[in-house]
Amino acid sequence: MQNLVMILAFLFGLISCSQKSTVLSIRLKSEVTSMDPAKAFDKASLEFLGSTYEPLYQYHYLIRPHRVIPLLAIGQPEVSEDGLVYRINIKKNVRYHDHPEFKGKPRTVKAEDFVTQIKRLSLPQIKSPGATLLKGLIKGFDQFPQRIGGDLSKVASTSLEGVISLDEHLLEIRLEKKVSNLSHLLTLNFFVPFPSELLGKINPENEIIGTGPFYLHSKTNFGYTLKKFPHYRKELYPSVGDRESHTEELLTDAHKEIPFLDGVEYKIINSDDQAWKEFMNKKIHFMDVPKSKMNEIIDYSGKINKSYASEGIKLDIYPAMINRWISFNFKDMLLGKNKNLRKAISLAIDPNLYNIEIKQSTAHVANSIYTPGIEGYDPNQSLGQLVDLEEAKHLMRKEGYGPQKRLKITYSTRSKGPDGIEEAQFLKKTLAEIWIDLEVEYLDFSEFLKKGRNGELQFFTDNWIYDFPAPENMLQLLYSKNHPGVNKSAFSNNQFDSLFKKLETTNDPTIRKGLLVQLQQEVLKEVPWVMLCYERDVMVIHQEVHNLRKSSFIKNFTKYIRLH
Repeated sequence: MQNLVMILAFLFGLISCSQKSTVLSIRLKSEVTSMDPAKAFDKASLEFLGSTYEPLYQYHYLIRPHRVIPLLAIGQPEVSEDGLVYRINIKKNVRYHDHPEFKGKPRTVKAEDFVTQIKRLSLPQIKSPGATLLKGLIKGFDQFPQRIGGDLSKVASTSLEGVISLDEHLLEIRLEKKVSNLSHLLTLNFFVPFPSELLGKINPENEIIGTGPFYLHSKTNFGYTLKKFPHYRKELYPSVGDRESHTEELLTDAHKEIPFLDGVEYKIINSDDQAWKEFMNKKIHFMDVPKSKMNEIIDYSGKINKSYASEGIKLDIYPAMINRWISFNFKDMLLGKNKNLRKAISLAIDPNLYNIEIKQSTAHVANSIYTPGIEGYDPNQSLGQLVDLEEAKHLMRKEGYGPQKRLKITYSTRSKGPDGIEEAQFLKKTLAEIWIDLEVEYLDFSEFLKKGRNGELQFFTDNWIYDFPAPENMLQLLYSKNHPGVNKSAFSNNQFDSLFKKLETTNDPTIRKGLLVQLQQEVLKEVPWVMLCYERDVMVIHQEVHNLRKSSFIKNFTKYIRLH
């Protein structure tokens, strides 16, 4: 009998080992600012919510350039001849994560849930960044808040002309104008379903009722724990991919059911040093390399140092889809009204030196206002922005400045941390050579964002993390009607606006190419920005992590990851 017990214990141990729980540990550099998919718009929040919520469409995990494919939708939209009406079939039997309000019954997604969510985006109380994308686009969207008179109890019962559920699984979207990028918009977390019966009964800031492969199990001040949703529908790992997918052996799990993980743990670790210790102790599975560790990790050839490689650590460098520039406020009576001063500053700033000193040579120096991988980018283009201190001084003299009469302007930082301070010191030193004394206003990011969107900054560094891979997403930052707002430079140019509106409404690649060239020429002529670089992320990964292919646009990557 004792031998039988020992044998059973041994066998149970083998079974337990074979069923070892696999939980992916990910670092978040900051807290999730909002768990409401209508509001979340920062990197940490979007990455976290990508594991729990699902929009209508997603990007193919293994194909670049990025290709839009269905997620909660069935197939591509059926589009009317005039391009103003989209009909989208919704998958059946897609189950929400369980919630007490469902009273123990499975609640599946209906077309009406997308109507509810889009109504929420329009409400001023929500303060959704998605409202900017939809204003003037969806019929009745702008007027909906007035129609309910601020009474949230009327949201469900009040119709929205531009978004209609034709039946339980057929959604119709009616537009005010033809646009070229609606498929990209429908991949954003703004377009997830929201059960109408939960309006006013739950606070989406504190609860997640998604359809994704993982549900929120617990949250603390130190992070968030997600567990595999047992009722997730059947979804398979991709079976096709691009050349890199084959080279990196990312198709090994083709046709297998996902997700592979039992859960995901998001750890909030503000300190790079602490995060690095966690990574080296295998308590984090992958992370971006801190600047302080860059020279230690990467050797002279751009590969990972042998000492780290011998510990089973891999290196991946991938485009972050972020471009960075210096910006001027066009409402400022000094810089905004004087092109010569803007031009002089542009001629004094050396993007190559900026990349070396500030980015430690990890970025690509900008040669276009467009980013590599985005329509409109041409590797053979040039900004025509050569460093020329003598010409810069000539322009300064034309405006009455020189060694005896120096120009004073205020530079505002994006953070009060080391990165913000380093950037300010670099610009201070650079512009001193052309008789500009830079006074530095140290702001944290929330202060910077508030003042920037209110048009209260004079001179500042800015960047843009693309929401979707289309040039319109970045060019909107210079569209006059987006100020106050994302157009922090308050740029207002009739020619630019006219070209931008044409771009928004055409899908013809030849016409679009010409428009993109003209838009760039207008920006270079008026100098609202001084382009610096395209950022790249340098990531280290433990060898037990498989199928990781990061992209700025793919937030739901955790469902593809396999450990061990």
